[in-house]
Amino acid sequence: MDFSYKKSTKEITKRNSITTINKRYESSLKYLHLLDNPNIIIVYIDESALNESLIPLYGYSKKGEPFIVQYPPKSERISLIAAITKNEIIGF
Repeated sequence: MDFSYKKSTKEITKRNSITTINKRYESSLKYLHLLDNPNIIIVYIDESALNESLIPLYGYSKKGEPFIVQYPPKSERISLIAAITKNEIIGF
């Protein structure tokens, strides 16, 4: 039927560019400096979310054509946020 199984097409982010690696390194040094200061309490904020628009990695399309998944630009998103320190949960 002229269909073939292939990987879906998506845009790749630049997570490991030289600029990003340098910013990560500088942020890590600042964080370590803050950890050494006993007068500073670091609060960790964590957000977990569920999104209903999951894109499959593989699928079928006609030979010679890319496998493109169409999905709505926005879907309902459910979020959960927590704030904690080294010793306690501040908010949830």
